[in-house]
Amino acid sequence: MPTAINVGLTDSNVPDGQAGVEKAATMLLGMLAGADAYGGMGISGADQGFNIAQLVIDDEIIAYLKRKIKGGEESGETLAFKVIKEVGIGGSFFSMDHNLQHFRKELWFPTIFERLGWEVWEQSGSMDLLERAGEKAEKIILQQKEEEINKDLVEEIDTIYATAEKCLVLKR
Repeated sequence: MPTAINVGLTDSNVPDGQAGVEKAATMLLGMLAGADAYGGMGISGADQGFNIAQLVIDDEIIAYLKRKIKGGEESGETLAFKVIKEVGIGGSFFSMDHNLQHFRKELWFPTIFERLGWEVWEQSGSMDLLERAGEKAEKIILQQKEEEINKDLVEEIDTIYATAEKCLVLKR
């Protein structure tokens, strides 16, 4: 049964190091407790504000933590005892077909966390995490297609709203 929990909270008013530590720590505890849906995403300043870049960062934190909690697959196939015996002491596993078939499943590839070396990072614009998250958020927003609004549904919602408004005015 899906379980939602209000984690990923921070007292920091902006997406910064404090926010990252507080959010990751509480998300991790929620995940270890078995929750699979998290309610504080994108929120800053003890529930006083929302930041779209923070939402992107929170999504990255969740992906990272889920991968870490998952751990590696441990089976006869992945432990590769036959390959270990074949390679032997002092041998290299890098060129073995078995390694090529399995190692990518064990990696996690971030979308906004930094993995570039210093020089490559500088050449690519020296963007920090908040800048990368903002850029990704903008791309996501620009890729969204405007959906046609169901006019019958809008009329029904307007009718419900008008009825509720009359009831509230009469009760005052």
